[in-house]
Amino acid sequence: RWMVAGKADPEMPKRMYIHPDSPSSGEQWMQKVVSFHKLKLTNNMSDKHGY
Repeated sequence: RWMVAGKADPEMPKRMYIHPDSPSSGEQWMQKVVSFHKLKLTNNMSDKHGY
């Protein structure tokens, strides 16, 4: 059974990556491989570069 153990962490501001081929229809996305080779994933909340 779940129990409340304290306050939740504050929600962090959303940072979004816009793919250079966007916007496209689903049909266009399915015609080729989608690459996010320039995308950087991080869990570092102090990273202010917007990656």
